[in-house]
Amino acid sequence: MTRLAKWMCSALLALGVSSPAFGYYHFVRFPSRSGPFTPVYEKFDINALPGRTLRYYIAETGPDKISATDSFTSVVSQIKLAAKAWNDVESSELRLVFGGLINPATPQTSPGIDIVFDDEIPPGVIAQAGPITYDYSSLPSGATFVPVVRSKLQLRKDLTRYPLQGGSYEVFETFDEMFFGTLVHEFGHTLGLQHSFTSGAMATRATRATSKARPLTGDDIAGLSVLYPTEAFSRTTGSIRGRVVIGSTGVNMASVVAISPNGPAISALTNPDGTYRIDGIPAGVTYYVYAHPLPTPDSLDPLPGGIYQPWDSLNARGSRITNRELFSTQFHSLTFVVRAGTTVENVDFNVQRRSSLPINVVQTYGFVGQVTVKPAPINGQSASGTVVAWGLAGADGNPVQGLSVRVLGGSDAIPGSIKKYPYAPSYVQFDVMPPYGDGPRHIIFSAGGDQYVLPAAFNLIQRPAPTVDTVTASTDSQGRAAAIVTGKNLASDSRILFDGIQSSVIRTNADGSMLVSLPPAPGGHRARVVALNSDGQSSLFTQGTRATQFTYDPADTGVFALSVNAVPAGSDLLVEVNGTGTNFVEGQTTIGFGSSDIAVRRIWVVSPTKLFANISVVPHSPIASTTVTVNSGLQLFSAPLAFEIQPLNPRQLSINYSSLRNLASGGAGITAGSRASVSVNNLQGQSGVTATLNGNTIRVVGVSGNVVTFEIPADAPNGPAILRIFAADGTGSYPAAINIDAPPPVIQSALAGVSGTLDSSRYVSPHDLMTLVVDNLFEPQSGGDVKVVVGGIEHSPIAVLKNTNGSAQVQIILSSTVPQGDEVPVRVAVETRVSDAFPINIKTN
Repeated sequence: MTRLAKWMCSALLALGVSSPAFGYYHFVRFPSRSGPFTPVYEKFDINALPGRTLRYYIAETGPDKISATDSFTSVVSQIKLAAKAWNDVESSELRLVFGGLINPATPQTSPGIDIVFDDEIPPGVIAQAGPITYDYSSLPSGATFVPVVRSKLQLRKDLTRYPLQGGSYEVFETFDEMFFGTLVHEFGHTLGLQHSFTSGAMATRATRATSKARPLTGDDIAGLSVLYPTEAFSRTTGSIRGRVVIGSTGVNMASVVAISPNGPAISALTNPDGTYRIDGIPAGVTYYVYAHPLPTPDSLDPLPGGIYQPWDSLNARGSRITNRELFSTQFHSLTFVVRAGTTVENVDFNVQRRSSLPINVVQTYGFVGQVTVKPAPINGQSASGTVVAWGLAGADGNPVQGLSVRVLGGSDAIPGSIKKYPYAPSYVQFDVMPPYGDGPRHIIFSAGGDQYVLPAAFNLIQRPAPTVDTVTASTDSQGRAAAIVTGKNLASDSRILFDGIQSSVIRTNADGSMLVSLPPAPGGHRARVVALNSDGQSSLFTQGTRATQFTYDPADTGVFALSVNAVPAGSDLLVEVNGTGTNFVEGQTTIGFGSSDIAVRRIWVVSPTKLFANISVVPHSPIASTTVTVNSGLQLFSAPLAFEIQPLNPRQLSINYSSLRNLASGGAGITAGSRASVSVNNLQGQSGVTATLNGNTIRVVGVSGNVVTFEIPADAPNGPAILRIFAADGTGSYPAAINIDAPPPVIQSALAGVSGTLDSSRYVSPHDLMTLVVDNLFEPQSGGDVKVVVGGIEHSPIAVLKNTNGSAQVQIILSSTVPQGDEVPVRVAVETRVSDAFPINIKTN
């Protein structure tokens, strides 16, 4: 137990991780100190981002020190996995993509995120992040947001340990739960989120209750979606609005939380006049609502709750609105059911001022063997479960006087179980009776005439955490590299990671083992293999830092070359990448040009050694030489100063790939025999324009301004084709790749679960399993991920199964945010191939 006590003490000292950094609610400004207090958020201008995609760049120097069993490639994969958590938020329009390695001295003008390794970080902090530069030049009167131009995420140069206050250190691994949670948290700051108090990714490390298997909570999703909402966000979720006052005076920066006993907790902070609005609340659920003060500052955290208070100006000048109050936590006397697209009004609080808080911060733990786990996993089939907590002990180490513990919507802690924890000072333990169901559960701690609510204080589980025992090289039915993974408590919903790269499950065998694809990696690479289960648990819960490793066979170091190494600013073009010793894989391969002024519009994996990439260079880009990075799985290739941005050439023709449209459908999907249009930069004159596809002349139907309409030959094969446009004088454009799509998917039927055809008399509900029977899904060279859009809400399938007749079964779990009603449209999309709408009925049971 000595090692456990030491860990818990070091965790206590590290309580302020990320707190002195840029901190959530959002980064907020107000036009003045006198109101009206309508928040103006600091965020990226999504309309200024190509494809609504924000790129992040990792300093090519890398860290100075990593574990002997680690590698820079592994670190990059963990950073990408953390970014993917935010990229996959379906109710946010913002996409987040790796832009490659970067030389920090590269001049650039477009928005982006820089990830750097330096030691300009206070003790007790692994990383810090947030917006650093803004565009004040174009703020109109009545601006609704302040555009962020650049955010920075700082990691330490030493990625094996970090200093604590007092001169000691805490050791960590870059694949562990703590480091991953920190990366997700810091990415949230770069996107415009400050700290929250609902145990999500944006909570400080003290109360954070997320994991690699469940990296975000509903509060994190709502926070991001408020900044970058999809069209469906506001109409598929609800809101609560009200005011917090002491007497008649509004309370600034009080936290108000809507919390469901067996569901999410969604929060917001009050404005200077005490008003608040909580958006993004999942509909159809009963919520308690409570108001609580921010934690008090201490030596580790000089800001209340680690939050930067709002500015009283929209420009660079101004000061913080810092007034705040301590008060007793208060639950509203009513509960509320939130309906989609509506707002519950007048949920008000008149709270009582306090001089101090008897309970300031609580963090809870449990144990899986000798591994410490947050939050405590409690087996729902057992009679009771033990929770260990910090923040509830008095000076003598015993529980604070009068401490009581109650599960929200459940029962009190088992009588007599609240006592001093014998193995570590300042900790207490107590036992709870598991409520019904599974998932995060919330606890109310009471003492000194006050309450402290800890969302997700423990996680109710129905099975133990998984283990990964062995990983053995194998092949799939087509001879491609694969691996057999054996372990305990693996299931059909288990995901397997090699470092930060998720493999595809090929099949689950009768003995519980899994055959999975093997991500590309350098020869001799040692990857940690981790299993993630849908209940939020991972094999790191059982194996900790002793995660099973897989060693790849030796292989030569790969290299690549580009078809073009220099282009003028303002150009759009195809860049061909030819590799030696590479293994480019569809869905796992990216290319970045080391500058936010160069956007990669689309890539095609032509073969394991060939890529096509359409890129776009902004017209206002400065002259620069950039680093080019190709990343496939765990293979990471970079070429410093390999690409040059030259001065703008107003005579150079180039095809604007993002303007490509099918004249019949209006979409970007082009099929053989269709007519399409595209704009051509710098095209002058409308007569004599010609075009070629793969070097063969194709018919130009018409030219209007700089928009050229042309016809795709009926016998054009599916897949990428190289398009060029020529002016009358023979001047040719840069080549651009366009994709000749197979016919779009066709939804034949929809099933509730795996059987029972949905028709006008049947319906499905949010959280239900739904199966779509789809034709034309599996087509040669179709590529891309399958997405299902239900009423405007995008879903990633949990399974895509091929039937013997060539059709497919696409299975999804309906999101809690899907709109309800009759004939809700469903579409299946594979990149630009989009099915016609198929109507289904959705309503709550």
